Amino acid sequence: MNGDISAERLLDLSLAAIDATTRPNSWRELCNLVTAELDAKAVILLAYDFEDGRMPLIFGSNAIHSKAAQAVSEAARAGDGQEDYPIYASLSRHPPGRVISEFDLVASPEQLATANKWRQRVLGVTGGKARSVMKVNDVGPHLDCLAVHDSAPHESTLPLRRIAPLVFPLFSRTLETMRVMRALAESYDRMMTLFDQLDFGAAFCTHDGRTIASNATFRAITHDRDGISEVSQRLLGDTASDTHALLDLLAAAGRPGTPPDQLTLALPRPSQGRPLILRAVPTRNRDVASEPVVLLLLIDPESTRRLNTSGIGALGVLSPAELEVCDLLVRGLETLEISDYRNTSIETTRDQIKAACGKLDCRSRLDVLRLAMATSITGLD
Repeated sequence: MNGDISAERLLDLSLAAIDATTRPNSWRELCNLVTAELDAKAVILLAYDFEDGRMPLIFGSNAIHSKAAQAVSEAARAGDGQEDYPIYASLSRHPPGRVISEFDLVASPEQLATANKWRQRVLGVTGGKARSVMKVNDVGPHLDCLAVHDSAPHESTLPLRRIAPLVFPLFSRTLETMRVMRALAESYDRMMTLFDQLDFGAAFCTHDGRTIASNATFRAITHDRDGISEVSQRLLGDTASDTHALLDLLAAAGRPGTPPDQLTLALPRPSQGRPLILRAVPTRNRDVASEPVVLLLLIDPESTRRLNTSGIGALGVLSPAELEVCDLLVRGLETLEISDYRNTSIETTRDQIKAACGKLDCRSRLDVLRLAMATSITGLD
């Protein structure tokens, strides 16, 4: 299948192909290896866009990295080289993997050799005598193809045909894998950008308290070391018992079927401020880590931007007074503090809290807090 290619060269090609999936600069080494194997002048991998005649992607061996060749590559990306359109249009109708001489892809080979000034310019920068081409894939949106600038005119068997059974799957799979890797990297970058914009503190953690990734809000809260901190990527409470409770929360999130009311924790703060509220969300996303992880949401009730009752209000079941009481409750105020803040009696406040809990089907203040966490619309205050 691989002709007379040596095992050593096969290994070199495979390693270069692996590198090219994540490091585009490695395509040059892969193309150099194929060029040497064929004793060719250049090997070029390109994507041809039929809509505007551009080549948005061009990789190649050393010959296309000279100053003159780079100018040609830039011109091709910009849409020059329309004289080559018939070649690519004809190639698109052939099956992937078939090696074809450029002369077999046009109606008038003589005119190709004399009138196609773009071809003359391209061959001029590489020193090639003729081109052979192979369609690399059949999925689009561009025509991906491999072009070889052969050292001699096409008067006999094309050199690429000898190793085409190896080169075809190698280039096609490497190219598609590179595109998938690029898409994943771009998606991850976008995800992390959005992650940092969350008004909640959020972190992906292992069940033993090791942080894998966290957003800016989470890092800011742990940096204060007021109730929770992060040391050497390990989450710690202010006391040993708080750390134990935090680890129990993460472990509970890793057990299937854990009731939601066991996935929320209030951590006291040495500053005597309102307790920090943590919510653990189980996740099986293997894109985040190879091991099971927990999404830990961290709320500072003293920051009105990080938790509010906007979602509860949208339910439309509470009176304005009950909603205001719930909002103050969610922000960490005790019953007496709510009464003082609203200038109402403590009995009235208790009745309003009880009425709100009944309408929301909440058994306790902590249930109201959980509901606010689940429905809060952040960033609107």
